[in-house]
Amino acid sequence: MKRKMMSVMMILIMAVTLLSGCGSKEENNSTFFQEAKKLSNIKNGTETVEIGYMLDSDLPGFPKQLLTEDGKADLKIKMEATAESETKQAIKISAKLGKNEYQNVTTVVMNGSTLYLDVRSIVDFVGTIDESIVSDIETILGQMGITGTISLDLKKFAEASGQNLPEFGKFKTESTKLTDDILNKLDQSFKDIQGKDGDSYTVSVNEKNADQAVDALVSFCEQNLESIFDESLDCLIALYGEDSQVGQQRQSMKQDHSDVKDAVQKIKTNRDSMVNAVKDSKADIVGKISIAGDEGEREGTLTFDTGDITIEQDGDSITGNITLDAAVKEESVQIDQLIPEDAADLTTLLITYMNQMGILNSQSNE
Repeated sequence: MKRKMMSVMMILIMAVTLLSGCGSKEENNSTFFQEAKKLSNIKNGTETVEIGYMLDSDLPGFPKQLLTEDGKADLKIKMEATAESETKQAIKISAKLGKNEYQNVTTVVMNGSTLYLDVRSIVDFVGTIDESIVSDIETILGQMGITGTISLDLKKFAEASGQNLPEFGKFKTESTKLTDDILNKLDQSFKDIQGKDGDSYTVSVNEKNADQAVDALVSFCEQNLESIFDESLDCLIALYGEDSQVGQQRQSMKQDHSDVKDAVQKIKTNRDSMVNAVKDSKADIVGKISIAGDEGEREGTLTFDTGDITIEQDGDSITGNITLDAAVKEESVQIDQLIPEDAADLTTLLITYMNQMGILNSQSNE
């Protein structure tokens, strides 16, 4: 029952996070999705994103590590990113379980084509959940000579796989174009139901505008999902090249839209159930975004709060909410101090192992 109700809640949240606006009806110079486009185009600087998930835990079976003193299940994940350039970036991930303080999960650093991963922090974090397996993990890592951070040369690994590593700058360019196009399409579909609250542009869903919001979603999917599918494939084709294995595979995928058509049909079929889910849960989902400053020194914030959403089924009910808080600051930064000097290089070991297993050979021959 618990899993079923949690699934219903997540479907509800996923269905409405993109939708409708409430607030001032005055003419605005921008919109929620246009501001989101500006925020996504910031390339250098710092960003902190915190996602929180809280759920009443009246139903049995929740891990005790997730419970707060008042018996609620509480999970928060924080990601702190630093982008010096398109090829030099780092992200620190931490988590807060129940009544505990934030604990470091891992740090990932990309320096050129080399990826660094803090394994020691992952092991320590796993130990807070299940201490009994830490010893076995440490034994395995010790046999591989891993005590702290590992590194992997993605370029060498790609070459061993018979592929060329795409240029990260080109990846950023192509992905930005795709993101901009999707946000423009969202902006067009929801142009009549966005709003403004002070300096923030808003998007929200509640029981009063549920019909309008879900209709906008259905319309967006009908008009755009197939073209977005093709544009996503074109992004990968441009990234890897038309003659590459990846490019040829993606080109052939463009010939078959049956899965996308089925997805659109399911959304249309479930239109009424989505509307009823919003109304019955008393959802009051609100997103706000604001950006200030000139290019090169911009600062932006994005918040998202589902409010308390209640799902009732078979006489039982479960209440929970999801929050997101993001802060972005555009500035010149450096990640050199985050690049470990004593990382264990697993590139050769991994290539050798995958060759022995026949994985790389089969990939390069496909």
